[in-house]
Amino acid sequence: MIPAVSLAVLLASSPGVVVQGVPLVVDSCLDGERDELITILAAELRGRSLDRRFVDRPKPDAVAVECDGSAVRIAVASPAAAVGATATVELGAFQRRTRPRLIALTIAELIMPASVDALGETAPLASNRPAPGPQAPATVVAGPRPGARPTAWSGLEALAGGRTPASAGPLLWGGGVRGGLRRGGLALLLDLVYEQGTRQFPIGTVRLQVPSAGLFLSSMPAGRLGVRLAAGLRGGMVLARGSAQDAGAAQGSHRGPWAGPAVAATLVARPLRPVQLALGVEGGWALARSFGVVAGSERVGMGGSWIGLQVAIGVTP
Repeated sequence: MIPAVSLAVLLASSPGVVVQGVPLVVDSCLDGERDELITILAAELRGRSLDRRFVDRPKPDAVAVECDGSAVRIAVASPAAAVGATATVELGAFQRRTRPRLIALTIAELIMPASVDALGETAPLASNRPAPGPQAPATVVAGPRPGARPTAWSGLEALAGGRTPASAGPLLWGGGVRGGLRRGGLALLLDLVYEQGTRQFPIGTVRLQVPSAGLFLSSMPAGRLGVRLAAGLRGGMVLARGSAQDAGAAQGSHRGPWAGPAVAATLVARPLRPVQLALGVEGGWALARSFGVVAGSERVGMGGSWIGLQVAIGVTP
């Protein structure tokens, strides 16, 4: 702060000038920048006097700018207060051509400061603000979380292939469809498959029909060629019907559910979008078993381990 005695000495010893009705005294150390400082200060005060965002205080008795090493001290003698406003501006870090503007803006802020509301944003004076009226309630529109990936259709495939139970044959052939939902690099895939086969015994033939459904959580490779890895569950029904060839054998049938965990690995190629080709192998273990019994000992159905091969053609989005 510039002491009152120092301010009085500066006012008495230095030539002054009136800028927009404000007496201004500048220390002789700033003679080379004095004219530019006065020009900038005049323009700033003129603009602020027309802008209601700035408080128009009573004109000060005088403003003095005094050098103090690499800094300048600014004192405003105000008729509205016993102690005037002061500020110190360190000029060492600024280029010489920017110093007059920095000093002028500091003086203007001491004389005519900005009015700042509770939010820290420049606002009109309270006397000029319109009376608050009723406000419509804010409407919040839910949108996707930033960075979230949308869920999308994974495509549709037509399947063909074969499957064989390791211990209760026969080889089953058939086909089906597969589709699902994809999100990012993962997909939930569902397939519906119908397969059938026959097994020959000395006393006759057994025809096996096995409709099933598989639900898998699968990786979804990007690019034209990739490997899709999946794990999930497969289950369905076993429908077995026997045809006797021996006159002493009785014909019969069996029906029952089966299910168990399964895994799959599929090579996927996209030669030309939206066409997709796939070749995969699938294996699993039927924990819930279903068998038909032939000749009192031979079993036919789904139980224990099984393995299958599938080919597919489909479309992708």
